Amino acid sequence: MPKVINHDMQTGYDVRFIWRFEVPLVQQTLGQGNVMREHKVDEVTKLPESGTTRSVGTAAGWGTAGAVMAGPLGALVGAAYGARSRGTTLYAIETKDGHNVIVETAKSKEIAKLDGLACHT
Repeated sequence: MPKVINHDMQTGYDVRFIWRFEVPLVQQTLGQGNVMREHKVDEVTKLPESGTTRSVGTAAGWGTAGAVMAGPLGALVGAAYGARSRGTTLYAIETKDGHNVIVETAKSKEIAKLDGLACHT
């Protein structure tokens, strides 16, 4: 499920992006499972500067694991593996009632589905 990183909806609610029977929806929820309102998606735009992220903590964790398993060389290999970049893609979503949401995903299936929506809106 793509992660909502910004929205212009009322505060105090959790906002999430979901697929229901291949229909994209933006939900406002109050707590776990209490859906207050659903918004139908009108337009999806892929943002041009989607970046990559690197985690120092992940690199250190993989480096430590590599050191335990294979000594100093394992530490170098583990740190390099943990520091690899992970690409994320950002999308701006506008709902039919005028709300705007920005979502982020790194999963190729989600990217393909959202790219398909961006081409058809």
